[in-house]
Amino acid sequence: MDDLIAKRVRRCEVTGLDLAEDISDLKAAVRTLYETVLILARRLPPTSTVGADPFDVLMLPPWYKCPSTGNVLPPPVGLDLDTRGLAAFRMRLNELTAAERDEITRCQNRHRLRLETLRTRESDRKAQLEKSAKAKQVSLEK
Repeated sequence: MDDLIAKRVRRCEVTGLDLAEDISDLKAAVRTLYETVLILARRLPPTSTVGADPFDVLMLPPWYKCPSTGNVLPPPVGLDLDTRGLAAFRMRLNELTAAERDEITRCQNRHRLRLETLRTRESDRKAQLEKSAKAKQVSLEK
């Protein structure tokens, strides 16, 4: 019975690893699309009011609701927030508490950390299986 449970747990971990890799691929595709939209937004003429720039409209969508991040959409990791047009977004980020900023960072790194955890677990499992296979082979040779 324990062997069956271990096999099912392993199957779930491998499925989780595959899913995490697929999510990383999708995240990279969405990131590329997002950066393309930002490049197009740079070509639109800037407006005179803070917060009405096309960048700021993209970064502060009215539909985004997440109390833990202060209702601020976490920007993609590596996005240069000093670029033209992000003044209102930078101002909004500066108004957040330390806990809300930490939550934004956690949201940005969540999928990468999960993928690393699953890869580490899978390599540990593989090493353990190889070790037990060698032990069985040595016991059979005796």
